[in-house]
Amino acid sequence: MKRLYSLFLLLPICSALHAQCEFVSIQVSSSDTSLVNLYQAGFFLLDSGYANVCVWEVNTFDGGIVHQDTTSGPFPEQAFTGFAHSVPLTDSMAVSLVITNTVTGSVCAIQDTLVWIEEEPIPGFPFGSWNVTGQNGGIVTGVAEGPETADAAFTLFPSPATDQVRIDGVPSGSTCTIADAQSRTVRVFMLQDSTERIDVSTFIPGLYLMTLRDARGVLIGIRRFVRG
Repeated sequence: MKRLYSLFLLLPICSALHAQCEFVSIQVSSSDTSLVNLYQAGFFLLDSGYANVCVWEVNTFDGGIVHQDTTSGPFPEQAFTGFAHSVPLTDSMAVSLVITNTVTGSVCAIQDTLVWIEEEPIPGFPFGSWNVTGQNGGIVTGVAEGPETADAAFTLFPSPATDQVRIDGVPSGSTCTIADAQSRTVRVFMLQDSTERIDVSTFIPGLYLMTLRDARGVLIGIRRFVRG
């Protein structure tokens, strides 16, 4: 009964966090052909936003790492990240952002795609810029019992992967959820052992986010991998 009562207390919290995460998206604040500056408004849109720790990663869709950064602290320091690159304008980039709040214990995950778009507002004068295609809002990937539970020391490799990825160091009975770059769930299953191989051979090439929770539903950690 105590466990059930605790669950009912947690449900409104999870619903509120989910609503907040949905409002947070990745946006392009400025760009040119070889430079992109990204922005997210989690400082203002999430409870205790000053405690956000924001982990950014940008990848090419063949598995190359373009940019990695961790931002935190007050505005504007935690809100922006920028990077130079040599990705051709004809290619897209996968961008992901995981925001962990060390006060509320919540984790929001956002995945989207950067694409170069050219317009011609004045005939004969084309103008191009990098754009986030969907500006997808965040999804709640977990509500941790404490900040230290939000990123446990388990491993996921290789990345990029073609046929399989391997998980090491996860308690048996844990639930694994895999979502694609558009935050769509592609697979949910239970792990039978602390070391398992997961077949990803049928996945469409691109960036994926794996979320693991223990048998109680508490967040174990989040990892990204690329299906090459």
